[in-house]
Amino acid sequence: MFEALGTVDVQVQLFGDRAELIDSAARGARVVLRGPMGLRRTVTIEYRYTKSPEAIVGRAYRGRSRATVRWSIQRAEPGSWVQVIAQTDAVSLLDTILLRLGGRAWLSQSLALALDHLCERMTRGEP
Repeated sequence: MFEALGTVDVQVQLFGDRAELIDSAARGARVVLRGPMGLRRTVTIEYRYTKSPEAIVGRAYRGRSRATVRWSIQRAEPGSWVQVIAQTDAVSLLDTILLRLGGRAWLSQSLALALDHLCERMTRGEP
């Protein structure tokens, strides 16, 4: 499971049409998040910590806004349990407004969608 989540390219693909990879490097990437009503936010993602096969932790930021994203993986029979948590660390005024106007729900739905897509990939035997 860790290998399936080990690259930012794969992680971005899990969000479907809600995210687009602009460029990537060994320790991070730039991604466009596509929200409702044509809203787009470009964020930079940096990997902060990886511990195979248990966790991938990164930070997403844009301007003054910062969030920590943690993928936790726990082996189970059969397969694995995967949890993804996003936590805001600092939020700009504009992002605070967007979160209150539905952005928080959209992000929650996006994380659930990513987990659903990951489950589908694993069921089909895709890495």
